[in-house]
Amino acid sequence: MRMTGKHIALLAVLAFALFSRFWGIGDSATLVLDESLHVPASVNYMTTGHMLPDQWYHPPLKHLLLAGSIALLGDTPFGWRARNALFGFLSVLLLYLLARELFPDERVGALAAAFLATDPIHLLSSRSTGEEIAAILFLLLFLYSLVRYLRGGYPWLILSGICLGLSLSVKWYFLPLAPAVMLFALWQKARRESWNPGTVITIMITFTCLPICIYLLSFYPWFGRGYSLLEFFRMQADAFQELRELQAGYFTVLVKADSGSALRWFLKPVIVLLGISGEGPDRNRYEVFVNNFPVLVLTLPAIAFAAFRMVKEWKRSRIPAPNPTPVAGSLALTLLVFAALYAPMLAVNRPIFIYSMTIVLPSAYLLIAFLITEAMDRGNVNKDLHAVIILFALLWGGYLFPFVSGSAVPAALYAPLINALGP
Repeated sequence: MRMTGKHIALLAVLAFALFSRFWGIGDSATLVLDESLHVPASVNYMTTGHMLPDQWYHPPLKHLLLAGSIALLGDTPFGWRARNALFGFLSVLLLYLLARELFPDERVGALAAAFLATDPIHLLSSRSTGEEIAAILFLLLFLYSLVRYLRGGYPWLILSGICLGLSLSVKWYFLPLAPAVMLFALWQKARRESWNPGTVITIMITFTCLPICIYLLSFYPWFGRGYSLLEFFRMQADAFQELRELQAGYFTVLVKADSGSALRWFLKPVIVLLGISGEGPDRNRYEVFVNNFPVLVLTLPAIAFAAFRMVKEWKRSRIPAPNPTPVAGSLALTLLVFAALYAPMLAVNRPIFIYSMTIVLPSAYLLIAFLITEAMDRGNVNKDLHAVIILFALLWGGYLFPFVSGSAVPAALYAPLINALGP
């Protein structure tokens, strides 16, 4: 197969994703962000069934995954962080593969992968131990398996149920998504095959019983302490109540430096500067979160355009039985995923950490990539322009990488960014 510009652009994206997530992750033995909670909690959970010193009210699969990484690679900085570095890279690759299943235009996948690969929050989280990266990987596996199933691959349905359970076992973010996607799958199957009671039952079991079993299995060290199933349900109720009652005073400077509002993520630049340490004359190390505003500013226009295009495609269908085009179904699923994950964050009546936005990035970047490719087609511009956009994304990511990864960098190089984006 002859290498073309689009293949070179995709390889460059994957190379950047791999390098930026693995390079130097074992150099610093200093525990950063929440690593001081995650590392001891993972060991503690495996040996005693206790989740402390991490928050007990979050699902525990993250502890099992981190404990596995430490057991395999050693209780070292590389062993702590390699799991997320690998998951972060695989998320970029899987987003590209998902986009190829959803949209006929390969440029959508290449652009979405480039945006995720260079996103500074995803990049930073991939170099630490936070659970959002594992959650994204399982989400993308769930969606990819679901799409493959809807196209006729029955075994993919089982994998999708397993991945949904894994997602829920990392974070509760996906609770609203599960019933929404189940209804979408039922609708798609009914549209293509008419109502089949066996198919309905199979889908409902896959999206309920299978994830529940996976979720319960993630608590096996906790059950090993002698707790009963009734005590498990009481503990889950207590965890839900604890999350509801978290107050602003609980949160750290991470929120104090920001408004804590999820509405702000896609409307304006956000920089959350946690700390600065001097490293010689005119050089600093920064502990910082930055949103990918030059790209994310297109999120709301992309949502509006996707909704418009979806309705337009539906109107082309014959009446009375709607028969949307594949693109309409793909847009409907992408919009549904974004809404199901983002709406609860908007509704939360308390501050929310900026890195929580990581969960909505894949669907946002898919919609943005679709908007850009459609705009290029309608503008009758050279189709290779997407490679230029990818190049600029990589340059932007290369500029931000030393800044967000904690490297010693020239203070003057990033002072304009801090001054421009700071509160």
